[in-house]
Amino acid sequence: MRVLGFSGCSTAEGTSAQAARRILALLEQGGHATELVLVGNSTILPCTGCDACLEKGVCTLADSVNGWVDRMEQADGILFTAPVRAGGLATPLKILLERAAQMGRGRADFLARTIGGLSVTEGRVGGMQALFEIINFYWSTHAIVTWAGYWPFVTGNKDISGDAEGLSTLDDIASQMNWALHRPACPRV
Repeated sequence: MRVLGFSGCSTAEGTSAQAARRILALLEQGGHATELVLVGNSTILPCTGCDACLEKGVCTLADSVNGWVDRMEQADGILFTAPVRAGGLATPLKILLERAAQMGRGRADFLARTIGGLSVTEGRVGGMQALFEIINFYWSTHAIVTWAGYWPFVTGNKDISGDAEGLSTLDDIASQMNWALHRPACPRV
């Protein structure tokens, strides 16, 4: 199985990237191939609402999003880790989610039965908003959202290693995704 992780971080050292790497490492231990994409330093444009993607399944904007959406469709699992800086989801990740969901409306069974995981880092203020934006993406694409036994938040000022509760939650997310990825596939109806 293949898991594609997206971090809203702009650097590989950011807290959201740290969270993603921890979850992905545990998924690799479970036998899954993983890849991490940092979207925070990408120049991507917001959806213009032109609806051209509804006919072709491809966005007319020429940036990285079309390729990322194609890779999402090929993955068995998708992980989003989101930094919260100013009371909500970091802008590049929000743009990716919005455009991917819109493009998915023009693709048959887009992400149906794909296993999804998520984590929010740093900001407690706005963390719930960020969390629900990711969940709404999964719901609108018919992906299956795995959930940890506690809120999927982890904190740390440049380093998450001191948040024992958050790290435990990340481990639980990986465990839940791992279990779901090993389940037999159900036929699409």
